[in-house]
Order: sequence, then structure tokens, then C-alpha cells
Amino acid sequence: MSSSPFTAQNLAPLISIKLDHTNYLLWVSELTPVLRSLDLFGIVDGSELCPPKFILESEGKEPTTINAGFTLWQPKDQYLLSWLNATLSETVLSSVYGLTTSRQVWTLLASRFASQSKSRVAYLKRQLQTLRQGTQPCSQFLQTAKSLADQLAIVGKPVDDDDLISYLISGLNPSFHAFITSYSFATRQTSLSFDEFQTELLNYEMMVNSHNSAPDSAHLAAMAATSQDIAPDHQTWLADSGANNHITADLSNLRISEPYHGENEVVVEAFCCFLKFKCYAENLLNQKIKCLQSDGGGEFTYHPFCDFLQSNGIIHHMSCPHTPQQNGVAERKHRHVTETGLAMLAHAHLLLTYWVEAFNTAIFLINKLPTAVLHNQSPFQFLLNKSPDYSCIKVFGCICYPLLRPYNHHKLLFRSKKCIFLGYSSNHKGYRCLDPSTSRVYLSRHVIFDEAQFSAPTPVSSLSQPS
Repeated sequence: MSSSPFTAQNLAPLISIKLDHTNYLLWVSELTPVLRSLDLFGIVDGSELCPPKFILESEGKEPTTINAGFTLWQPKDQYLLSWLNATLSETVLSSVYGLTTSRQVWTLLASRFASQSKSRVAYLKRQLQTLRQGTQPCSQFLQTAKSLADQLAIVGKPVDDDDLISYLISGLNPSFHAFITSYSFATRQTSLSFDEFQTELLNYEMMVNSHNSAPDSAHLAAMAATSQDIAPDHQTWLADSGANNHITADLSNLRISEPYHGENEVVVEAFCCFLKFKCYAENLLNQKIKCLQSDGGGEFTYHPFCDFLQSNGIIHHMSCPHTPQQNGVAERKHRHVTETGLAMLAHAHLLLTYWVEAFNTAIFLINKLPTAVLHNQSPFQFLLNKSPDYSCIKVFGCICYPLLRPYNHHKLLFRSKKCIFLGYSSNHKGYRCLDPSTSRVYLSRHVIFDEAQFSAPTPVSSLSQPS
């Protein structure tokens, strides 16, 4: 305890709030550092007790000498008492009426509001954990979450960035599922800070908004020798051997080699696909995309796409008009995928109805096959530095028998039936098995394959979603 005389100071500007029944934690958080800096906190927490008023005399004599320590302590205590009272609202001030020391006031307030403060902490945590974006833009949603986290930090319960990001991800709207999935926040090896997450999320929202508000057209000169009526929404558009300006909604038109001179337009969602690919590739490989090569089509040159590339420092290389050989890598890879898929369909005696499944499986296999271009490494091994697992690879279109017990509604149904293998699930570690009698696709990890047998399916108009 200091032996120098106490000098009163104007502390009112240091405290911005008055204590009421809702803000005890904030009040304590503001008051405590001020009291510590002035060496006054010991008076209220009990570590600096009030000295005796008088110095003890010898036995039998009444003490008359005033204790110098008491003379120094009392003014500080009374000044502190008056200052504490000045920081209380009228309703709280009435509850401390009649108390004569700052320690009594501090203790009473703590006993009255401490349990409420614990409830406040629990309430703030619940608010943060159950926060939902709703109709808020991302900036407002982030600000609300950060405000709750800051309130918890003020009262000594800070939320680390990983937990805060986890709460934010849980509260984002379904429209951001692609952003969440592509970044794989739950499994990524390096943690993002809140500021980094905020930047990525706001950039994604800005790009999606600019894409949605852009003109709904990417003009393509399509070899679509159809009538000028717009194709129905359910109609599937088909590409030829790889050139992206040769498309049609009618498979028979791929044999026609005349340009399309109609006024209809085909919308290609290249920008949205690129956003998802960028998130996925950069997260998977921990590398930034530095250059984009395209054929200069309208879907790659409209303003929101170009603005995004510039803002992210991505160089856009384009082939000269009518010079597809300058985009030869993409053209050859398209042809590779197409010819592999068609060969698989022919080998399995499957209808062209299943071209999507065949092409997806072709891509799956090409990524895992060694190639001379990569010195007999597979693209999978070259990118991820690990050998692919070939044990799961089966012959496309062969007869298979999936375990159907989990799908059966009662015990008398067969545990399996003859199906056709249609490839691999991109989101599950399992196989896609088509029941040709019902057109139902089963997804299962327990499948027996007869890779030497094939059976052409009964023609069906469409495939059901996997169960």
C-alpha cells in the first residue's frame, strides 16, 4: 500500500456505461483495468483491508493515536465508493443505499449479478451457435457474429477463429453450400483466420451476385439445326466430339454440318462452374490458379467473368478467332473423353441414354491411368503425390448384384437382383447400380460383379436419382 497522500482524479470519462440489470459484465470489464491502473482494485477485492483506526497502546490504556495507514486508506475508499455510486443507474443505486464502503458495494453487486452474468455468457454462446443468415447479406451476417464474439471476448470468454468460422458455416444459407463444400473447412489442414474467411466469403458473394445480375446469355454459334422455338426446359443439350460450339438438343442433328442461323441463344453457366472449380482446385492442391486458357467464347468474355479474373490476378489467354488448334489441349482432351465414353457404351451394349454415366466413368478412369505425357504417371498421382487405388475399378456396364437389404421394406423381398454397373459415386465410396426393370439406380458399397457378362437394358426415358 502506498504511503503517499491520495490524490482524487476525474474518472468519469474513463467509464462509458452505467450499470443496470443487463450489462454487469461490460461494466466490470471497463472498471477493473482502471482500478488496477490506479492501485485501487485491492480495496474492492479485499486484498487491501482497512487498517485499524487507532494504534494499539499498552495493556489497559485506551488507544488515542490515529493510525496513519487508516488516514491514507479511508479517503481512497470513500472516493472509490462515491465513484462506484456514480457509475450505477438509478435502479441499481437504490439497492446499495446505506452501504458505507466500496468493498461492500462491490461485493453486493457481484453477488446480485454474478449468476446473471453466467447466464449472459451462456446466452451469448447460444446466440452465436444458433445464428442463421436468413435474408441478411453476408457482410451483415458476419458483423452480427463478430459482435457476439467480441462481447464474449470482453467478458473473458474469447471464441477462437476456428470455432467462429464453424458457427458461421452452419448458419449460411443453402446457396453457399458450393462454397462450403469446395473449401472443405471441416477437413482442411491449414486453418483460416476470421479475416481470411471473411474475405473469401464476401468475394464469393460478390461474384455470385454479379453473375446473377449479368445478362442471361453467353452467345454461341450452335450447330443446332432445330426449329426456332426455344427447347423445353426438360430437353437435354448434347455436345459433339469436343468442340464447344457444336451442340444440339436432338442427337440426330450431330450428323448435320451446317451452321445454325436462328436467333435463339444457349446459356452456358461457365462462370458459375469456374467459381466452384477454383474453390475446389485451390483447396485441394493448396495452389492459386494463375492462368486460364480458353477459346474466347462469349461465356468466357462477358464482363463479370473478366472482372473476376482481373481482381484475382488470373491471366486470361485466348486462342485467335477460328483457330481451335491454339486450344488444342482442351480439344484433344474433350475428344479423348468422348471417344472413351462411346467405346465403353459400345462394349457394354448400352443405349446412348447412358452417355452421361459413361463419360463420367471415362473421366474417372483417365485420371487414374498412366500416361506418357506425365512419364507414365497418372494425373491422380502427379497432382496428389500418391498412387491411385485400382482395387475398386470394375468393368463399366457389366452385370452386378448390389446388396438391397437396406432398401427393402419387408423381409420377404430378395436381398439382391440383377443390375447394370453404371459407374462410381462422386460423393460416396460406393457403386451406382441400375435396375433395368424399374430404372432405379441403387447406390451401394456391397456389390458382387460379373465382369464378363453384359445385358442391354430395357429402353427407359430417364434415370431416377440414386436412393
